Amino acid sequence: MVAKRIKDNIDAATRIATNSVHRAGDIVEGAADVLKGDVKGGAGKIAASAANIATTAASESVKIASQNLDAAREQSDAVADRMTRKD
Repeated sequence: MVAKRIKDNIDAATRIATNSVHRAGDIVEGAADVLKGDVKGGAGKIAASAANIATTAASESVKIASQNLDAAREQSDAVADRMTRKD
């Protein structure tokens, strides 16, 4: 159970990093467009890519935090049940 959560956390971090690297390339392309004179198109590409990086990172982080919190609650409930059990 713990190993699966660790793997899920690593997978989420990998997805965030992969997306960030991909979008960083788009940001560089946008900067090149700006330097070539296409300020509107280049700035739009930069803004869209930066927003995508932020959205993906936030979304993945919320998913993982929620899963980890749920697992912690389950463990906490299990301990409480054992402590209050009357045999």
